[in-house]
Amino acid sequence: MPPDEDKLPQQQIDLLRQWIAEGAEWPGQMNDEVAFTADEMPWSFQPVVRPSVPDEHEQNPVDAFLLKKLRKKSLHFSKTASPATLIRRASIVLTGLPPTPEAVHHFEQACETDADSAYISLVEQLLASPHFGERWAQHWLDVIRW
Repeated sequence: MPPDEDKLPQQQIDLLRQWIAEGAEWPGQMNDEVAFTADEMPWSFQPVVRPSVPDEHEQNPVDAFLLKKLRKKSLHFSKTASPATLIRRASIVLTGLPPTPEAVHHFEQACETDADSAYISLVEQLLASPHFGERWAQHWLDVIRW
């Protein structure tokens, strides 16, 4: 808010209110019709079309699309990360803190039986942690320069 001494005069405030009540049209705004050819149509106005999934032999359809693009550039996916690396990455990204040695050991044991469930459980645990809230609260407080 501006300081009290820089307050707009009531006449200007009334003029702004009248302009808003009349639709707040800006000079030259939306006077011309915009016509697009089919090739120029912005993606947001195009109908949604489900593409066929590339035959790339991946577990996830998204990975099949990515792998197709990577192969065109003679690239490939990175190798699968170890459980210790996964817990470290997830913990640092979500809480800003490295995992404890006990947490790493527990996660490695859980991955031996069912890696997918162990990872889902880990992420849920990190999201429920007070450290998650602290980390992201600090981030957004920094954004607004608190």
